[in-house]
Amino acid sequence: MNIKELPVYNAANLAMFMVNVSHALLASTDVSNRSVLDLKTRYRGLWYARRLLNCLPDTPDPLFIAQFFAIASRLGAIHPSTT
Repeated sequence: MNIKELPVYNAANLAMFMVNVSHALLASTDVSNRSVLDLKTRYRGLWYARRLLNCLPDTPDPLFIAQFFAIASRLGAIHPSTT
């Protein structure tokens, strides 16, 4: 727990920075009813998809990789997109 002035100041600034980053990322998406949880789910799904593709012995077709990333980024989303 931060009780000194400088660590509290730094933590507050980091929190506000993260809010601004999440709003900028949400504004860049084309769907209006997205939430921060959807944003977290998207990047977590992409991370797991990259890890899974690295485990494969052969590199799959680029079209398959694009479709795989699109599907994996929507898994667990609160407001799933249809595209």
